[in-house]
Amino acid sequence: MAQEKEHKFKPEDTQTVIGAGVKVEGKFMAVGDVVLKGELSGTLDTESGLYLEQGAFINGDMTAKNASLAGAIKGNIKVADRVALTKTAKIKGDLECQILSIEAGAIFNGRCAIGRTEDVVPENKVDE
Repeated sequence: MAQEKEHKFKPEDTQTVIGAGVKVEGKFMAVGDVVLKGELSGTLDTESGLYLEQGAFINGDMTAKNASLAGAIKGNIKVADRVALTKTAKIKGDLECQILSIEAGAIFNGRCAIGRTEDVVPENKVDE
């Protein structure tokens, strides 16, 4: 059985860690990576990556540049680049990103928009 990957911390990176057992309420904003092991009720916005660990929970919307999700989210997700849903992820809400990977076992209940909207062919365009 393969070992689950754990986020590796680099001291030189600016990161915020919300530990297991910690509950945060309100609007949470960050510039660097955010590692969430606890609970957040409200919104989470980071200009970098979000690492939602197994057992962590967000009740609200989130935005990030990249996201690795192993916990649960009840809210909408908007990611500028890549989202990875691990086998333990439980998502209820809409998801928007450029690249999406979903491991077998992940639960996703919502709408999904992948790719840039300017790349979508208009509905009234007829192939010649």
